[in-house]
Amino acid sequence: FLWESVAGNFKKGIELNPNDAIAHYNYAMYFWNGPVQDVENQLKHLRIANQLDPLSIPINGWLFYSLTYNYQIIEAEEFNNRTGFLFTKNALIKRESRLNVFKNKDWTEAIKLYEEELQKDPNNTEILYQLRYLNSSVLVDRKKALKYIRMAYDLDSTSIRITDRLIWSLIFTKNIKKANEMIKGDNIDEGARNYYLWAEEKYSDKPDKIMDYHNKLKNPADKILTFAKLGDINSVNELRTKHQINSLQMAQVFAFLKERDSMYYYMNKIPRYIDVLNLNMDLVFDPYRKEERFKAFLKKNYLPLTHWNE
Repeated sequence: FLWESVAGNFKKGIELNPNDAIAHYNYAMYFWNGPVQDVENQLKHLRIANQLDPLSIPINGWLFYSLTYNYQIIEAEEFNNRTGFLFTKNALIKRESRLNVFKNKDWTEAIKLYEEELQKDPNNTEILYQLRYLNSSVLVDRKKALKYIRMAYDLDSTSIRITDRLIWSLIFTKNIKKANEMIKGDNIDEGARNYYLWAEEKYSDKPDKIMDYHNKLKNPADKILTFAKLGDINSVNELRTKHQINSLQMAQVFAFLKERDSMYYYMNKIPRYIDVLNLNMDLVFDPYRKEERFKAFLKKNYLPLTHWNE
């Protein structure tokens, strides 16, 4: 009901002022952040917003990525050449990395570019941050991802963004003692602390304390994942009737429930490559990586087969 109300408000705003770039931008972001991602409608409204405000950095930034999400790679490259002057060096490296991926149909091309850039600028925390993400999500090399984010943290321990990713890498590599030391830090708010501890339980073989943290969760999708982890299909179905969750989240639910056919069904419905990458880094899918259907999913999405798939 809430998302329907939000969508209605955005539509009404555009009806009242169809030449308002911000109204079209906000509606485009609804198609990104809403319960059902719609990359085609997002691109449609970002194009209109860009025509109305061609120098807006947020609009230009999202339009480029929306073009890549719709696999309009030639247009994305031409657009990047025209609008690149608006963006920082780090933003341009990320854009180039995405173009390289889709021109070569290979996500390892992004890693190659960032490794080359790191040689030129070894103290660039954004490059290290991106190498952490790509090694985790493309190669599922969690130890190397941890190495890069630790290097970034050593350069800037005040960054909440870097600290967050370091904690996640510690959780993903089962360095729970070190993760908990960081989670107790004064720079971690209570909501984030509860979420990290819930995630530790979610990935644990014995999630004895998961309900202690579950009750403080705000996102319905996370609550559904709690019950999936516990194998409580009745509670999963009850919450699903009340809350709509996206295809990645549904795939995670069925991975926990060990319902393979449903898991692969939702995996192959994921509309955004960022969700494909986030799926590939997730520990819940580790038991399935050697299966032929999983390997086919990787190949379809330009992801490499690694030792995980042997």
